[in-house]
Amino acid sequence: MKILLTNHHLAVRAGSELLVTELAEGLRARGHEVAVFTMFPGALATTWAAESGIDVFSPLSGEALLDIRPDVVHVTHWPTLVYLRNIGIDPPCVHAFLGVIPPLENPPPIVGGGAPRCWAVSEETAGNIAAISGWPPADDIEIIRTSIAPGFDGAARTPPTRLERVAVVSNHFPPDYLRWLQELAGEMAFDLDVYGLPDNSVEITPEHLTSHDAVVTLGRTAIAAAALGVPVLVLDSSGSDGWLTPDSHGRIRRHNYSGRAFGLTPDKETIRGWLAAPPSAEQLATVAELVRATHGFDTNLDRIEALLTAAAADPTRIRFGRHVDVLHEYQARTTLDRIHLEQRTAERDHAAAQLEAVSAERDALATALAETEAARAAAADEAATLRIQRDEATARIEAMTASTSWRITAPARWLTERLRPQTR
Repeated sequence: MKILLTNHHLAVRAGSELLVTELAEGLRARGHEVAVFTMFPGALATTWAAESGIDVFSPLSGEALLDIRPDVVHVTHWPTLVYLRNIGIDPPCVHAFLGVIPPLENPPPIVGGGAPRCWAVSEETAGNIAAISGWPPADDIEIIRTSIAPGFDGAARTPPTRLERVAVVSNHFPPDYLRWLQELAGEMAFDLDVYGLPDNSVEITPEHLTSHDAVVTLGRTAIAAAALGVPVLVLDSSGSDGWLTPDSHGRIRRHNYSGRAFGLTPDKETIRGWLAAPPSAEQLATVAELVRATHGFDTNLDRIEALLTAAAADPTRIRFGRHVDVLHEYQARTTLDRIHLEQRTAERDHAAAQLEAVSAERDALATALAETEAARAAAADEAATLRIQRDEATARIEAMTASTSWRITAPARWLTERLRPQTR
């Protein structure tokens, strides 16, 4: 199939961006023709497109976007579908929902065309979508849990006897929690590493996780760490669920490892108590087994591929309703503004290039003029020296001539003097 995957933004390494890029690579590896559309591309879009060879399109792609003609669209964030429909791209769709809080994860009501095909990462997310008019009941929404990222499915590590090195992996970690962990690192003698926005956004590898004795995080990183047998303390901006253990796993999974399952708001001493008593080796092995059983990437890709295949064969189209027209107008206006900005930026860059070229030519002429002036001054100095040398030579010649003439005429002058009559 020709599959177009969408994501509202593709700028940094975060949850939905990584899901879409991993799905795109997985579907292409299975023989599908794959492209990605985003409203707001950024650094991640540029680097990932170059590394993967998968095209990333945006509203500024023009005719190239219209030429895709996909058989089916995998929609993450519904405004991307509204935009595509607005420009005439309207194939069957499968909708993916990854959370409950962001507005982009809460679509508008459906007013026609039947219930959309969709999947959600958790029971909490499915329940949220089912509460919106026209979307399927929660029991009819497939639960396809966040996958263990490719490469993170290696053998589980041997658990530590005590915590000597702890990692925080988060793009939005609360300042109070970070300050308490830094204080506890000194008080309990462990090293603390912090990964994520705004100061240390890096690609997390299995080595990042397995080189630590515990990871403080949530979401997809919690899943990856748990699958590797690393103790996971679910703690972030959404709240805290404490340690991920066999007893807490089921409830935490229903809320996609978000911190909302128990919604705890621990103080420093509560966190100290958690760090002093991490899960046992037996508990970690059980959690790793539970996570691997329900978060496998290949199994999830099988299910998403089946949804896309079924959707591609279905001619029906959902209708969002008239209130979405305001989004059409906004997107059209925004797109024109961005195109104009792009044009003005190109004109500015062209003028800057011309100015740079003229400045370079001016500098070259100034250098040539300076060299010519220096050569002229040197020639003038040399001419003055030659004139002095000429005058000196002329004077010497005249002196020599005068001296020689006096000596030659001296006898004649003596004889003339003797022959002159004497007078008294």
